[in-house]
Amino acid sequence: MNLNTLTMIRNGARISCCCGPRAQPLGRVLHVAESNAQTRREWISALDTIERLKPRAVIAGHKKAEKDDSPRIIEETRQYIRDFERLAGMTTTARELYDKMLELYPDRANPGSLWGSARAMKP
Repeated sequence: MNLNTLTMIRNGARISCCCGPRAQPLGRVLHVAESNAQTRREWISALDTIERLKPRAVIAGHKKAEKDDSPRIIEETRQYIRDFERLAGMTTTARELYDKMLELYPDRANPGSLWGSARAMKP
């Protein structure tokens, strides 16, 4: 897993947090094709670390222009990862996983990333 460094300023102090793939706001499909169960748990742990810092804003690496920088994207990202993991365990084919995720997240941009992730999970 590639690690990203998130640098924040809190009470005048610079805080850096090493984390896996970044928070992604509602509106974008997460790219989880290069992850596995362990790295997805690490991703959630990194999101938990960010959330404990109680940020006022979370700037996503990719987002729809109309979306704000609310910290709620931490939970939205975490829930997407959990849903992907849960549905991956309940489905048998890439197409089935893809379709089930689209049922939950029909309006997300870049469904091609979801298809790539489903194919990586269910080759």
